[in-house]
Amino acid sequence: MSLLQSCSEILKQIYVDKKSFSTCLRNVVHKTDFNKQHFGEISRIVSSELRHHLFLEFVLNSQIKIALKDNQKYLVLCALSSLYFAKQINEKEVQDEIKKKLSPNDFKKLNPFLKEDQDLNQLILEARAGGESKEFLSIRYNTPLWFIKMIVSDFGTSMSQKILKRNIQPNKVCLSVNQKETTTKKITTSYKEDFIDFKEVEGTVLYKGKKGYFAHEAFQDGLVFPLKMGIKKLIRDLNFQKVKNVVAYVNNSSYVALEILLKYSGPKNNLTIVYPGGENFKYFENYVSKHVAKNVHLIKSDSPLDKLISTKQDLVIINPKSSSFDLIKEQVDFFNTFDQDCFDELVEEQMNRLIQAKNITNSKGKIVYFIDTIHKEEGNLLINEFKKLDDQIIDKEEKTRFSFEIFDTSMYYAILTKA
Repeated sequence: MSLLQSCSEILKQIYVDKKSFSTCLRNVVHKTDFNKQHFGEISRIVSSELRHHLFLEFVLNSQIKIALKDNQKYLVLCALSSLYFAKQINEKEVQDEIKKKLSPNDFKKLNPFLKEDQDLNQLILEARAGGESKEFLSIRYNTPLWFIKMIVSDFGTSMSQKILKRNIQPNKVCLSVNQKETTTKKITTSYKEDFIDFKEVEGTVLYKGKKGYFAHEAFQDGLVFPLKMGIKKLIRDLNFQKVKNVVAYVNNSSYVALEILLKYSGPKNNLTIVYPGGENFKYFENYVSKHVAKNVHLIKSDSPLDKLISTKQDLVIINPKSSSFDLIKEQVDFFNTFDQDCFDELVEEQMNRLIQAKNITNSKGKIVYFIDTIHKEEGNLLINEFKKLDDQIIDKEEKTRFSFEIFDTSMYYAILTKA
């Protein structure tokens, strides 16, 4: 199997079988005798296609205008991805291989576009012929039209373009410093080539190392762990008076659970963390197994909180499952695996968790709700509906953060007070 064919096979699994990029990459490469260099080449071609898929489809459908079978289509998309963006296979090799797979007439139409020096600006101008339309924004920022329409409706065109632009820029790797084990200064001094102090949020560093942070000894030793800057700032800034009994429900992140544990474990608090378990919590469970935390109780369950907790709490933190749009800038295949039909189910689950939180919160106690998404139906619209359901919620502080802002996080949070 050639390099281009391997890329095509991965792409087919991603788009037809709806599998993740990483899973498909492993599946195909394990069937071949490709070395590490070939692995990198395949990864770059496919990831470039995923990052520019809607633009490449526009070129294929609106400029080249040939009808292809799926196998041919994915091969051509990978060829264009390599020639235009990844630059992994030379022009003649691409042309020779594509020529074998297409009819003479189709290849004649396609061949003028199989150039390493293709004028992409001209192709983009062709896509922009209708002006700054939602359809053009979809192609330009490689984002489905339904998402464009949603954020333009919620935030307007100017704000939406900032969101979309940030989503296609390189991801920043932000790590929280475990300040029970070390300090930011020690981390940035001991590993000065790898970490930079992010001074806007105390106890946070940006990772600049050449290898993945998960292979770095500071991560493996539990000194640092990944956490979105906006979430780190929110948890760090929670400084309520007279808080002793604390419950946190965390749906899908070891690192959020760990940050809460580091914040509230100790002799002054009784902390209970409820989480559903599974692969997403292996790091958290491994850390807890090696470190004795005083007055901390862990409940591995997805049952209603008011069925699990019998005593009233001073503070209840809710981090439920959400649409997690903050992951768009991290995962090149985010939209391919995202289920648009999930919103009603998510909102129902989030509302249920809020009601359960209210039921176990003391009079004058606090409820902190946060999600890593900017979807209004899961954010302020949901909180407004929650307040209408019960006049016991008497105060609200809320904020939506955007990934183009300094904390590089798409999120919403609300801090509520119970009467």
